[in-house]
Amino acid sequence: MRSQWYKGAVVAALIAAIGAPVAAAEAADPAGTAGVARVNGAAISRAQLDAAIELQRVNAGATGSDAAAEQQLQQAALEQLIAFELLWQEARQRGVVVDDAAVDQAFAARRERFDDEAAFLAQLETMGFSAAAYRDNLRRSLSVRRLLDEERDAVAVSKAEVQTFYEQEQELMRRPDEIRVRHILFSRPEGDDGLAAKRADAEALLARIRAGEDFVQLAALYSEGPSRKHGGDLGYFSAGKMVEAFEAAAFALQDPGDVSDVVETEYGFHIIRLEGRRAGEIAAFEDVAIQIHDHLRQVRAGERIAQLTEQLRGRADIEVLIGQ
Repeated sequence: MRSQWYKGAVVAALIAAIGAPVAAAEAADPAGTAGVARVNGAAISRAQLDAAIELQRVNAGATGSDAAAEQQLQQAALEQLIAFELLWQEARQRGVVVDDAAVDQAFAARRERFDDEAAFLAQLETMGFSAAAYRDNLRRSLSVRRLLDEERDAVAVSKAEVQTFYEQEQELMRRPDEIRVRHILFSRPEGDDGLAAKRADAEALLARIRAGEDFVQLAALYSEGPSRKHGGDLGYFSAGKMVEAFEAAAFALQDPGDVSDVVETEYGFHIIRLEGRRAGEIAAFEDVAIQIHDHLRQVRAGERIAQLTEQLRGRADIEVLIGQ
């Protein structure tokens, strides 16, 4: 299931990822004379492939010139271009090509991002587009989006399937362990001036707390954070919710009532008291049913799109004209 979902996700990402190279390269090489592949007779040009490879390189964060890595980038880019062309042809076959009004709306929306017409057209030229070619690109991309939306809309998940997933994947439903703390914050001053004085104030207050004074009252009097009005109470939270130094000190406290040393973070100096611990529990079905439904639907949509692409491949006449 994981591999099928991955394929589906890759196909779905084609629209945003390679829509521009498809049409831009066509404008540069309308006859397809420098073709690297043909899909049912439709040429994929070298310019298209080069543009798609560059996108692959950017998305992968690739900076080196390793031959094997470049070969993988080329193969992935070509596979995406072929998949996009297959989906575009299927959109035309099904009659789900968007009309001029949809293209006009998308074109206008992109034009509005620029100060004037000249800046917009200059950007298109940089991308390898004429205005006409860019409109064609939008029509293709929007049409393939509509096709994929049709496939997603055809996916259904029953209540029984959601219930079964919940029962079979209980550990996935477990909430993380949580702690509840109070803290007193001495806010970090601008620059380094006053930093030592702030720490000294925090250390002095910590000594009063350890001498037995009431933490909640002191938090209400001295804390400079928004939790001051609640006696410094931050409620329950799990790991990964707070800044690193604060979280490390908070989770290191063992028993309710334990108080930390003064902890420095980007926000200033903190004194932390542990109020309680709560072990992770299995979430109630009603609390996660919607998320499970959406997850299953997303996975199945990915599988359905991957299956459609494979079926289109199986029926297609695909010629790869370069080595991979």
